[in-house]
Amino acid sequence: MARRTLPPQDEANADAVAKLAAELNERGLKPDPHFNATATQSPAPPTFPPLLAYPVDEYKTARLTPPCIVESYLYEDTGLLLGDGGLGKSTVQLFEMIRIINGWNVWGRVVRKPGPCAYITAEDQAERIRGKAWRLMSAMDLSDADRKRTVAGLHIMDLMGEDARLIDADYNPTPLVAHIIDAAAPVAPVVTVLDPLADYIDEENNPDYKALHRVLSQIRLAVGGCVRAVHHVSQAAAKGKDAGQHAARGGTALPNKARMVATITKDRIEGEPGKQLLRISLPKSTYTADQPPIEIVRSGWRFDLYEDATAADAAANLAVEIERLIRYIADNPDEVLSRKSLSSTARHRMALGGMTKDAVQTLCDTAVMQGSIRPERIKGPGGVYRYVVVEPR
Repeated sequence: MARRTLPPQDEANADAVAKLAAELNERGLKPDPHFNATATQSPAPPTFPPLLAYPVDEYKTARLTPPCIVESYLYEDTGLLLGDGGLGKSTVQLFEMIRIINGWNVWGRVVRKPGPCAYITAEDQAERIRGKAWRLMSAMDLSDADRKRTVAGLHIMDLMGEDARLIDADYNPTPLVAHIIDAAAPVAPVVTVLDPLADYIDEENNPDYKALHRVLSQIRLAVGGCVRAVHHVSQAAAKGKDAGQHAARGGTALPNKARMVATITKDRIEGEPGKQLLRISLPKSTYTADQPPIEIVRSGWRFDLYEDATAADAAANLAVEIERLIRYIADNPDEVLSRKSLSSTARHRMALGGMTKDAVQTLCDTAVMQGSIRPERIKGPGGVYRYVVVEPR
């Protein structure tokens, strides 16, 4: 005879449970104490949105893009940040969050919607995330007020050691999805990051990336803002430094669904062993025109746009060259050192660092314009002059 089981006992079905227990007892059967009646109940039929004819006014006011968070970079939709292991993706993401919280430009792009950010990590403990963020704040030379505003706006969920899968074996949302929504919704983060994506899926069992994107979209619709997943690139993409949207590990489904894809690659800077050139390519940005790669110089915990870092290096080099020129003029008071003589005499050019004639002339003009040296006419006929050092006041 087939075994029958009892539903969970509560006040609503106590009479039915007692009746079934008596019936089973008469037949010499015992109920299964581990039976879960809820699991065997037919699921509620799904509900779908209706078919609507919208009024004219809703056509007139319809937007082509969702609200912008960072100009031509982040919008209120789903996105991916891709890169090989060890590139510093998490650190880059934290750097961006600190600037978004404070409303400061991100990679030279205006922050249109500053606000709190949620960092959901399954790879690093919260303490390590806090440590990274604090060192980034120190490298940015944040004031005490800026630091307080940053730590108040950075919300961290530590899932390290937890079963952090977002979809189950049947490709349905796990309870973690509801937990993330319940925790993040009151915060209303403008950016929510899940890092790394590999810890939120079962990569060994052919994960359904379409189902995963559906879950990311559910989180975004419930929480708001941009929901961005940090993900690794495939081995082939890493070896070839592929910065395309399909460089993501796991195939094309997820980047095809995501509205924004950014890919990080790394290069060395010749002669600068302590610095790295990071290039953030933007192969997919649904809501803006094609964007050029963002080039960043990383030195320890400091990040600078390459063009800014290059300008800073050029300014520093110029200061060194002007100081060398001043010292050379001061050390040779008996020589007539003018723009013409300094640039046309090989001995002088070598003393100034082996500069070309044009470079020496430009250096002299700059030093005069800055007030470091000035031309002084030599007594006697003609228009002969020489440079003298301007003493600081």
